[in-house]
Order: sequence, then C-alpha cells, then structure tokens
Amino acid sequence: MLADLRDLFLPLRCIECGVAPSLWCEPCRRQLTPCALEIGRGLRLVAVSHANPAMMRAISMWKDSGISQLSSIFAHEIAAQIEQHTADGELDIVAIPSRRSSVRRRGSQPMQRLSQVVSKTSEPHWRVREDVLHWRTEPREQRGRTDQQRAANVNGQI
Repeated sequence: MLADLRDLFLPLRCIECGVAPSLWCEPCRRQLTPCALEIGRGLRLVAVSHANPAMMRAISMWKDSGISQLSSIFAHEIAAQIEQHTADGELDIVAIPSRRSSVRRRGSQPMQRLSQVVSKTSEPHWRVREDVLHWRTEPREQRGRTDQQRAANVNGQI
C-alpha cells in the first residue's frame, strides 16, 4: 500500500525517456555504450558509458541527490560489464577513490559503497579491495568531461 501511495504522489518515470514507469527503463539502458580505458600504471577500467548524458544525470541523482534505488541498477550494469570483459576466476573490485572535497561535501564515498553492492550481487569470488588506490595528487573535477578526458585527468594521479 505504501508503494501505491508513493506512486500516486511521486510516480516513477525513466530518467531518460520520462515515459516508462521505472527509474531507468531497460530500453534506455541498452543505449549505453561501454568503453574500456587505461588510467595509468597498467590499470584498466571498464566504464558503463559514463559520459553519456543519461548516465551523467543518473550518477548526479545517485551521488548528490541521494536516489539510492540507482545503486542496484548501477550494480547490475557494472557486473554485466565485468563479466563481459574478464575471464572467470577471482576478481578484485577496486573503486577509484573519491576526492577529499567530495567526501567532505557528501559525507561518504559512494563508489566504495557501490563496489560492495556489486560484490554482493555478483560472482561469489569477487571481492572488494579498499584502500588499494590513493591519489598522488587530486585530479580536477571530472563532471562534464568525456570518458577520454576523464582518463587523461586521472592518468598518473593514482
């Protein structure tokens, strides 16, 4: 009943098409184009189309507006990309650390939290490794950059 009341006053609409009765519908998520990036020191990152406008809105809603329902959507998409780009076996999930100013502003490190969700909803031999990566110097703000610009921004900083 509570969900019915919520839907009456705050109906869910897809963040991309605004039509589907879900936070981010499957047809809109299928439009994302994943890419693999080198971020320096031999570290490889598979991005779930981070620079896509819908993805950027979703990340902002999740990180800055507290729309926590997006965690499970992100975890599903990340797990699918990991499965597609890696061989079976043990896997370390390492979140790129948040900038200190972002942690102060938000009071948390959302990517580390998301790493835990991915680990729990995926293969049993995936484990989260925290405090593995540290910034040598903090990069500039990532918001508004393309995937390649983001990679260049953090290259050599970790």
